[in-house]
Amino acid sequence: MKRDIINEIKEIKSRSSDIYDEFYLKINRIEKIIEDSQKLNDDFIQTEILRYSVINIVACSEALFRNLVKELIDNNESCYTNIKKINQFNNFKIDITIITAFQTKTITIGDLVAHALSYNNFEDITSNINNLRDSDLIEELKTFQRKYLYERFNEVISVFKNNPDAVIKSVKEIFKLRHILCHEYANNIHIDYSEIIYNLENFKIFLECCFVSVTEYLQPNYPETQFEINQNAKNNFEKIEKEFLELLEKITNSFISLDGNEYIDKSFFLKSINDWKNYAEYFASSISVKSIGGSIYDLIYYSNLEEVYKSKIELLKKLFTL
Repeated sequence: MKRDIINEIKEIKSRSSDIYDEFYLKINRIEKIIEDSQKLNDDFIQTEILRYSVINIVACSEALFRNLVKELIDNNESCYTNIKKINQFNNFKIDITIITAFQTKTITIGDLVAHALSYNNFEDITSNINNLRDSDLIEELKTFQRKYLYERFNEVISVFKNNPDAVIKSVKEIFKLRHILCHEYANNIHIDYSEIIYNLENFKIFLECCFVSVTEYLQPNYPETQFEINQNAKNNFEKIEKEFLELLEKITNSFISLDGNEYIDKSFFLKSINDWKNYAEYFASSISVKSIGGSIYDLIYYSNLEEVYKSKIELLKKLFTL
C-alpha cells in the first residue's frame, strides 16, 4: 500500500505544539523518572526504566532534529538550495498529492524533507545538518564563542568543548543501545547503571548544543532580554512593512486602462489598502490589548501585525501574479 506522506506529516504535527518546549519537558521527565527509580532500591525496576529512558531520549532526538531540519530549510535560502546535497532525499518521488499540499500550504518543503530523512545515528544527524548548512557542526561546536544570559546554554557548550570526544562517544553508545533494545529481546545484555546515566547526560548535552548551534545559525546574536525581543519583533515587522510597500508600488505602477485589457481603478484600490491597514492594526491590537502596560505588549502586537502583513503580501502576489 502506498504511504500517505501528507497525512503522516499532518498527524505528527497535530501531536505536538511547541517542539522545543516539549523537548525540554520530555527530557526533564526522563530525568525525574530516573531520579525517582533510585529511591525504590529495586534493580529490576531501575534497569527497565533505564531501558525505557534510552529509547525515549532517542525518540526525543528524532523529533528535535526533524524540526531543526525543517526550520533550516524553511527559513534559510542557502539551506533550501543545499537540499540537493542530501542523498537520502534525491530519490524521493514528488507526486501530484505532494505538489497540491505545497500549493495549499498544507505542508512546507521543510516538512517534507525533514520527514523523509533518517535520524537513526550520530552520522545521520551530523550529515543532515552539515549538508544543509555547508559546514561542520562538530567543529563549530568546538569553537563556539557566544556567551548567553541563559546560563544553561553556556554550561552545555562548555561541557562539549572541554571533552567533545567523550560526548560523541556517549551519543553513539546511546544510539547503539537503543537499536539493540528496540530490535532484539536483549535479555542478556548488561545494563551498567552509572555508565548509562553518564551517557544519557552527555546525549542530552549534545542535543542542547545542536539546538543552540542551529538557532544561532538562523538568528545570529538572537535577542535574550525582553527589551531586545520586543525590539526584534518591531524590526521584523518593519522589514515586512517595507516589502509590502515596495510590492504595492510595483502593483500600482503596473495598472493599465487600455481598451480590451483588465482595468483596476487605482484610487479605489489604494483606498482598499488603507482600509486594510486599519484592519491589520485593529486585529493586532485585539490580540495584544490584554498586555497593554506589560513588558510583552510590543512582542505580541508586532508579531501579529507581521503575520497579517505576510498574509496580505502572499495574497497580492497571487492576485497580481507577481
